[in-house]
This record gives sequence, C-alpha cells and structure tokens, in this order.
Amino acid sequence: SKVGGTTTWSYGIVWVGQSHLARAQGIDDSAEETRAYLDYLGGGRNDPEVTQSFVEHAPQALRFFGKAAQVPFYVVDALPDHYYPLGKGSKPRGRNHQVRPFAAGSLGPWQKRLELTPYGHGRVTFEEMASWGGRAGYRQWDHAVIAEREAQDIRTFGGALAGYFLKAALDRGISIRPETSACRLLVETGRVSGVEVEAEGRTRAIRALRGVLLATGPYDSNPRLMAWFDEFN
Repeated sequence: SKVGGTTTWSYGIVWVGQSHLARAQGIDDSAEETRAYLDYLGGGRNDPEVTQSFVEHAPQALRFFGKAAQVPFYVVDALPDHYYPLGKGSKPRGRNHQVRPFAAGSLGPWQKRLELTPYGHGRVTFEEMASWGGRAGYRQWDHAVIAEREAQDIRTFGGALAGYFLKAALDRGISIRPETSACRLLVETGRVSGVEVEAEGRTRAIRALRGVLLATGPYDSNPRLMAWFDEFN
C-alpha cells in the first residue's frame, strides 16, 4: 500500500564518481579512478562489463535526473569513500550525493502513500546529523528542527529521494499501481510484450509499447537468491 520501498528506510546517498556536481566544485576525479575503486570493492568478483557501464553511465543518469526530473542532488561535503584512503582509487570527497529536504505535502493525495522510515533519521540531513554528534548521538540532535519538519512533513535522506522521484512520475502522468503484484512476463513471438499483474484478486494484462523494465528491490526475502548472492545457507 506504500511506495518508496526500502529506499525510504535508507540514507538515500547516491554514489557516483566524476559527477558534474563534483566537477563544479573543482573536485578532481576520473573514470579510471572510479573504476579502480569499484574493482577494489568487488574483490575480483564484480562483472567487468557491468562495472564499466556504471562508471560511464551513472554520471549521465545523475545529470539527467537533475535536469529532466528536477531531483536536487548535491555533493555531501566531507563524506569520503567508505574505504578511503586504503582503497585504490578512493577519494576523500565528491562521490556521495544526497537530495535537498522534500516537502511531502507537494504529493497531494499521494502524500500518505510515501513510506516513512521507522529508524528516526527521516527528518535530518547528513550534514546536520554529523554536526549534532552523529547517528549514535541522537539525544544531542536539534529536536526543535525535527519537530518542525515532522509538523510540515519534510522528508530527508532516502525518503526525500523517493519523494522527488514519485513527484516526477506523478507530474508526468505516469500510472502508479500500489498493492499490485507482477505475476509473469507476457511473451509473443519470442519477445516480451507486456506483463500480467494481479490486484484485488483479479489478473489483467498490461501491454508494453516499447519494453518492460524489471526494477526490483532487495532479494533478502528470497532464501534461494540469498544463497546465490550472499552465500548464506
């Protein structure tokens, strides 16, 4: 019944190397260094073609969503790569991006549909959390600011990220169907032509004009996938 998924529970920090936002701040980065750090993280198990595609296209995607969908990304200052300076190609700043606080009221009737994190960080930015003593220093946070944002339903972190994308979809008249399960892909003459969905106990077919994109969330609820990808038995 809610939209946003586990993105709204997360910090919503988007990691992109050599972004236009970093360059605008004079931050030095390159595709080679970005690739080197991702290879370090992969430990020899990452797919080279997928990694290279991410290095090339992630900066383009960040720029596109900022320009076409008005998602206000910015570089999180003083947030280094997780393994800086140990990891080859790691940087002290410039690759971690978050969005500005989001006014959930701008969603109109969809406001109540946007998931809210239960972990207590959904009203503060990374910079605020860091300056107030960090994640573990919750008692020192500025609770007056948090209360004001709760009253106005201002979201931050992953909730803000999901909110901006939801608003961009709604503004474009894109149909969003909560409480609807994707059952199977429809295949005709060897090509995917749509998807069969189920809602309120009934199934229906949705035909695709150009294609079907499967953009699913975590696989932690599926024991078989967890065994494949995380080697948990």
